[in-house]
Amino acid sequence: MDRERVKAESTLLCAAMGLTDPGPNGLLSRTRTVEGLDKAFDSLVGWLTWVAGESTPRKKASCGYSSPWWTAEVEQAAREARRAERLAKETRAEYCWEELSERLKALSRTTREARTRAWRHNLQEASEAKKPDQMWSLERWARLRSFLLPEPPRLPAFKDSSGQAVTPTEIAKAIGGASPWKAPGEDLLPMGLLKACGIPLAEVLAVLATRCLELGWFPDRFKKAKTIVLPKPGKAPPVYQTPGGYRPIALLPTLGKVIESVVARKVTQAAEVNGLLPDEQMGNRAHRSTEMAVRLVVAQVQAAWRQKAAASLLQLDISGAFDTVNHTRLLGHCEKWATRAGFADDTNLLVFGRNPEANVRQLEAAWGTCIRWADSRGMKFAPEKSELIHFNKGRRQWSNQLELTSPGRGTSPDRPKESARFLGVWLDRKLNWKAHLAAVERKLRTQSYALSRLAASTWGLGLAKAREVYTKCIRSALAYGAPSFHILTDVGGEPVKKGITKALGKAQNKSLRILAGAFKYTPIRNLETEAWVPPLDLYLNKRLADFETRLQRTDLDDGQGGKKTAGSVILTACSKIQQRLRSRSGNRGRPRNEALRRHDGLSKAKSSLLIQIRTGGIGLRDFLFTRGVPEVLTPACECGEGRETAEHLVVWCFAPPLTRRWERTGIWTRRDFYSVLPTTARLARRVLDWLMDSGKLPMYNLARRLELEAAV
Repeated sequence: MDRERVKAESTLLCAAMGLTDPGPNGLLSRTRTVEGLDKAFDSLVGWLTWVAGESTPRKKASCGYSSPWWTAEVEQAAREARRAERLAKETRAEYCWEELSERLKALSRTTREARTRAWRHNLQEASEAKKPDQMWSLERWARLRSFLLPEPPRLPAFKDSSGQAVTPTEIAKAIGGASPWKAPGEDLLPMGLLKACGIPLAEVLAVLATRCLELGWFPDRFKKAKTIVLPKPGKAPPVYQTPGGYRPIALLPTLGKVIESVVARKVTQAAEVNGLLPDEQMGNRAHRSTEMAVRLVVAQVQAAWRQKAAASLLQLDISGAFDTVNHTRLLGHCEKWATRAGFADDTNLLVFGRNPEANVRQLEAAWGTCIRWADSRGMKFAPEKSELIHFNKGRRQWSNQLELTSPGRGTSPDRPKESARFLGVWLDRKLNWKAHLAAVERKLRTQSYALSRLAASTWGLGLAKAREVYTKCIRSALAYGAPSFHILTDVGGEPVKKGITKALGKAQNKSLRILAGAFKYTPIRNLETEAWVPPLDLYLNKRLADFETRLQRTDLDDGQGGKKTAGSVILTACSKIQQRLRSRSGNRGRPRNEALRRHDGLSKAKSSLLIQIRTGGIGLRDFLFTRGVPEVLTPACECGEGRETAEHLVVWCFAPPLTRRWERTGIWTRRDFYSVLPTTARLARRVLDWLMDSGKLPMYNLARRLELEAAV
């Protein structure tokens, strides 16, 4: 896209739309009616389409993809294999069949090498690219492998138009917060084009959006969507034979999505200011999160235990909630601002009592209330999707079950479970987090592909990019729910010796060895330093501290001295942790990321070799003999003057495997060796190239050969 052309054309937008004309032909005068507003949107879309055609070339239709690994060597091997196949079929001679077998093996070997070379070349390009799009496309590939909505009824227009003016700042904020190159709607106008138009488009769109709110009208052209049907991942094969195995994705026009975003923000702000949402409503609200909801449930259960009571949780699900919402009734509630009800398809009922029988009676009564509420609104709860869990610390699980009675369906028993998934966190009846740990470990089997398929010791993404994949994909999965399960590490104390944090730390250690290209027996503290990744317990300490800081925000309260929101309730329950966090004394200097800077411009193989040299875990005789490798009978170097280490080969060896490629005065002592590697980039590259060419490290032979081929 020619951004300069778009910017130049957008300066004429206000005049073209008549925004600067105060007369009867101006935009403000022409948009006082629905017909005039509709024509104004048509003019705006037509102008944007013309600008897109002049500044942005249309992407050509894909005619398939050529295989990047199909090289001249593969073509020659395939040609020879076909020739041998024809000869073998014609002659039927035994030696011809043997020749065919050899040619097929050669073709397979050549193809495998070409695929490896092309794949590593793609990873290297993604690692060196300035924009992260290519890297995250590869990450998504490595990590991964519904019914149509009914026609909505026509809604009545709002009668009150006071306080609905839309400002250009709100429009610019809505456009700026959207992803620029997501799939557009039928008009094929991407959000990136709207961003390039800048302030002139925001001013015009603010006037049109204000008129839409005043007239209670939304353009029909923005209601038309292009629907893409995608299969739901992880379903059983029979499910894909039904419509429920697929999820329809509606691609709406970007201009309409901007207006919807502004309206949604206004509705949310009005609901918060007027106190129309219950305190326990966590979804789609500012300063609320799923972790806060989990923390609230856990804190309430623990509070009940301290009072020698027990708690029971019943999770409910509305069948097709968003499909069966009565829009007219919903709009009436919004217009009256009277009904304190949140519309969501997941509802959780938490009750407390001295025994399981009392909890069951409370839940059955609450279930009846939910059924009556759903019937009055044309909705239905799905008893088969409900989950019951009794929180108790006894040896045996409470077996008291619920009898969920639904009109027309009879009674469905709901048996209690040992554990249940609650907003992405698995809660077990004793709150010992074993079920959550098992679920995280299962999830990491897939998440780890995002790293292990993109990086290894001698190929793949560079250290900085591999670290980014780990911190954003894997560590975020490890740390989710930490405010509820993590036990704060004391200042100056030892890390936790057991529990879920200790087990999750092992998963981080495994990932660090992959992204750093280190051996299994490399000390983990050295790896954390080289990869610039703090120990997991310290990172979770920070997550917990940030969570507690958010709970202290004054805007979490209702501001009227009345009831307090969930954040304030949790803040009171966690005052002990607050005191421990405040007990930290002294100002510590912020460490610098020099560990990552020393890897700038290095390939993955050289980064791994540099880390192995600095940590001592390198594939030379000294380390291999120490680890008990059977083939290594002595740690001594071939020169007989010392143990075979990287320092010995570079500095002290009298019979080096190759002539040193640097002046002797450049690296003269042990101190020179360990100071040159992290500081002098050019000399460090010479040392790394020399070690890879020495033949002492066979694991780097292929990486070095491919690097030399790419440099030709």
